[in-house]
Amino acid sequence: MALVILLGAVIMDALWGEVPTAIHPVGWMGNWISSFRTKAQGITNNGSQFLWGLICLVFGTLLFGGIPWIFESRWSGWGQNSLLLSLLSLAIGILFLKGAFAYKALIQAGRLVQNALDDGDLPKAQELLAYHLVSRDVKNLDEAGVSSATVESLAENLVDSVAAPLMFYGVFGLAGAYVQRFADTADSMLGYRDAEREWLGKAPARWDDALCFIPARMAGYILLAPHQWKFLRQEAKKCPSPNSGWPMAAMAFRLGICLKKPGVYVLNPEGRPPQSQDISKAIRIIHRAYAFTIVLVAAILIIKSIFHRFSLNWLISPQF
Repeated sequence: MALVILLGAVIMDALWGEVPTAIHPVGWMGNWISSFRTKAQGITNNGSQFLWGLICLVFGTLLFGGIPWIFESRWSGWGQNSLLLSLLSLAIGILFLKGAFAYKALIQAGRLVQNALDDGDLPKAQELLAYHLVSRDVKNLDEAGVSSATVESLAENLVDSVAAPLMFYGVFGLAGAYVQRFADTADSMLGYRDAEREWLGKAPARWDDALCFIPARMAGYILLAPHQWKFLRQEAKKCPSPNSGWPMAAMAFRLGICLKKPGVYVLNPEGRPPQSQDISKAIRIIHRAYAFTIVLVAAILIIKSIFHRFSLNWLISPQF
């Protein structure tokens, strides 16, 4: 059933994309985190802010990871009762997993920015970039700056919003996917170094760094040609984040462009300035990385199923 859920969620994302925010699990996560942030506004002590952020993280993880865990722990018994309940549990599982990742929406966001650039409408491209993809100030970015920020965000979000939750699903099930997705959402809302969130977001940021440590590096190697792997580690270290530099540096090398965030990092400085056409090139590379991720997760699920059956057969075998 786990493999069918994976394929069903991928098909659902390809056909319909995202559900409305009001009923989207990530929207619920955002409301939960926003309520904690609002209540923390009167807290000025750094230690108290850190504790409040930790409480938000722990209880949010238990809530959003616990609900799919309860469902998973029960669904195997549902199918034994009737075909209808089996199909219902399958549909719910697909909806759960689809809510944990967002691929079509990510690609659409990148294409919207490129279309605006191709039309010569830089202000619109800046607006779309800020609305869909980045939190940085985009008002002073030219075409190269907007293209760079778009490619960077596509590469980074391939890990945060797609590869990581799917990999966690493969290893830990739906609960794992939602634990990772909540960590990413909390980090994206609280993990900033401004006066309000410096200490409030430390626990979510560090937890998200830990969860994405392996997926980020795997994505970096998947995105990059093997003969360029030797440059990846050194270039990835230029980013303040321990993880985001891996997919972004890989994309910079793969496209032969220089990706930079003014005053923060410059990746592949020998590369040419990015253009709007590089966004579509990045999307094609991401398509292949996405397909590879799906195959990888499917393989993990198949191996887990085989191991599970082998273990049970070993336990009940008459010769033992």
